[in-house]
Amino acid sequence: FVDYNLNENSTYYYRGRTYSQTDTSAYWQVVEVQTTSFVLENEPELITVSAGTFSMGSDSGDADENPVHDVTISNDFEIGKTEITNAQFVEIINWATDKGMISHVYDPVNNPITYNDGYGLMDIAEDLSLFIKADGNCKISFSTNEKKFVVEEGFENHAVTDVTWFGAALYANILSEIDGLTPVYDYWNSSCNIDITTANGYHLPTEAEWEKAACWDEKNQRKTIFPWGNESPDTLHANLLESYLWNCSEIGAYPNGKSHYGCHQMIGDVWEWTSTEFSGYPKFKTGFSEYNDKWFANQKVLRGGSFGTPSISIRGSYRNFFRLDERWLFSGFRCAE
Repeated sequence: FVDYNLNENSTYYYRGRTYSQTDTSAYWQVVEVQTTSFVLENEPELITVSAGTFSMGSDSGDADENPVHDVTISNDFEIGKTEITNAQFVEIINWATDKGMISHVYDPVNNPITYNDGYGLMDIAEDLSLFIKADGNCKISFSTNEKKFVVEEGFENHAVTDVTWFGAALYANILSEIDGLTPVYDYWNSSCNIDITTANGYHLPTEAEWEKAACWDEKNQRKTIFPWGNESPDTLHANLLESYLWNCSEIGAYPNGKSHYGCHQMIGDVWEWTSTEFSGYPKFKTGFSEYNDKWFANQKVLRGGSFGTPSISIRGSYRNFFRLDERWLFSGFRCAE
């Protein structure tokens, strides 16, 4: 038999009736089972970013990138060296499925998933699907034969795409539970508010954390336009539209484009979800009516551009924004702690 309700690092005793092939009589036998801790094969690697004050935004960028203003990050933090890959995402989701935290009902159109967050089941289906509708873009699918999520062969070490903000936050919560940390996100309300002050788990980086990790040069105490410096991007720095790959590249494929802290592919491949609501910076002024400020509600900021972004349209300070439930081919994420 299979017992799914076991705790890690625990001892269990099972008493069963055993029959001998040579003796028709039965006898009772006690079996001791020792469980061990689950160890992730694809644990995200984190890089430490120092606390301190830096200048955020750009006076030469779009209106919502200015004005430049000082932001102070009070404590050192850690951020993913790379974006979360398909293999990392699948390992977390399969672990949660085995634990009964996630259930999957096969539906080739909507891929409905439910997540047990401790308060009850939240339906992450249709608009809140972790993955896009089955149109061939996402490299992750549910195998009805293997009864688990699988990655298309050859794309294991590519950034996961088509993930909603809810799906990215779900990954952070489950990873926190595996590592014995307190999850940050609360799915009990539709806004999924973040409270880093009372939880020590993984989270999507704030917009300020992302920009500092991407463009701050700690050694020279300056901010650069791009993670690698002020040189305009080319095909040696990042996977942007001009690369003509039309898909994510493998993690680590652009060492010339890594940030001063050592983070890879913060420009190109996928737009990265942050935990920050899209709104104007302090003292922001609209240049004309009906600008981006009409979108300053129910949107999350994404940073970094994607494989579909022209090189002329991206820089470390550029701000994109999507609704939390939107599934885009171009959206992915990395975690922070």
